Amino acid sequence: MNEPYEIKKTSELIDFLNSRGIKDPVMDSNYQLKTNYGFVHELTNGQLVFLPHDLRGDGLLVSNKMEFDKIIKKDKFPIENPTKTIFENETNQLLNLPQEIQKYHNYLNETLKFDFEDISKESAQAYLKKIVGRSIKQVATDKEKVALIIIFGHLIKQEINGSWMLVKRYGKYNPYYEPQIKTGSNKVIMLTMTILGLIKWKVTSIMSVFNDFTYNGIDFEKYKKQGELIILE
Repeated sequence: MNEPYEIKKTSELIDFLNSRGIKDPVMDSNYQLKTNYGFVHELTNGQLVFLPHDLRGDGLLVSNKMEFDKIIKKDKFPIENPTKTIFENETNQLLNLPQEIQKYHNYLNETLKFDFEDISKESAQAYLKKIVGRSIKQVATDKEKVALIIIFGHLIKQEINGSWMLVKRYGKYNPYYEPQIKTGSNKVIMLTMTILGLIKWKVTSIMSVFNDFTYNGIDFEKYKKQGELIILE
């Protein structure tokens, strides 16, 4: 192998395991990853086989445990998630979100043909209305939706004196980060779900958003059981 791994169809890897006397790819696995829930088989010759949790699509044949541990440490499998969320192409920007907000504002101005100088409820209202219209026409992009979430999050964060929070979730292979807002009273505001809901249901008024955020949110201690949370500024 030129690389220390080979990407193979899961069906091929299961046949390979069967040929080595491993009949059940799930029950006979050495362990299941806690991240993407894939199954790992450590073979007697030192190789490792990684199978995705649904036993479909691609898996990996890795030359040895050290190389597999490098993949795990990097938290990046050399296989793309087959179904991508709107956040995956924005990973680097989201991890540096406080420094990227103005860029998202500029992006919406440029893409949607506005010239708002400041991030305000007025600009958020205009962006929302335009993106809902573009969504109806099925031309709204993932980046536009992410940028809209960030603009609303910025305004809400200011209004409640909160913090940005990223929820780390996993696709079939690799992670992505979903932005939410953490309040000073240790609650979580479901920013992403709310803004995507506005787009889905074609709601063009922002008043319901800010009225809804007068409540206390979801308890942070309960919410953090969902997975890794990253608190930003």
